[in-house]
Amino acid sequence: PGMGQPGMGRPGMPQPGMPMGQPGMPPGPGYGPPKRSSSAGPIIAIGCGALALIVILVVVVLAIIGANTEDDPDPYDLPTPTRTYTPPDDDTPTPRATGGLVGNFTGDGNQPGAGSGHEEFEAKFSLIYSTGVATYTYPSGAQDKCYTRLSLLSSEDDKVEYRETPMAGMDEKECASGYVTFIPSASGATMRWEWRQSRTATSPAAYGTVSKS
Repeated sequence: PGMGQPGMGRPGMPQPGMPMGQPGMPPGPGYGPPKRSSSAGPIIAIGCGALALIVILVVVVLAIIGANTEDDPDPYDLPTPTRTYTPPDDDTPTPRATGGLVGNFTGDGNQPGAGSGHEEFEAKFSLIYSTGVATYTYPSGAQDKCYTRLSLLSSEDDKVEYRETPMAGMDEKECASGYVTFIPSASGATMRWEWRQSRTATSPAAYGTVSKS
């Protein structure tokens, strides 16, 4: 104390009646505890957006699959046949048994006006309905045998006609193509055969009689 003035406290020391604080620092303003920020709103919004996107993708994928399924044919959808097979009745003849002759027939042949050694000869026919072969054997000449193939042209009760074609290697001068007609006798034991080089010829160029052997 000095000069009769009231005594001053030390700097930095709290004065009587003042609140206590940090030495030399004024008291800070009063703040309450910080409030927690709520993040539930953004999280829920993000979750709803992702779910909506997933639903849209699923719908698009299902639409694509459905379109491809409609375009692709069913692998097990087989075409329905337009025709059905109907077995023949017992009375229906088979194509093989329709028309023609069956068996081996042997006999003679005559061809008036033919070359030497070809006027009289042996004739043999082996027939199986619509097809057959013929063999003509001559006693002399440049070619002693003539082999031909027979193909059915027409078949009736009173006559059967075949087309005759020489086999490979036959001389056309000695073994010509033509038409052979068979005419069964009344008894059926023998047949007369006639050969024509042209189908429309009125008279046969060769003929003979054969019987089934």
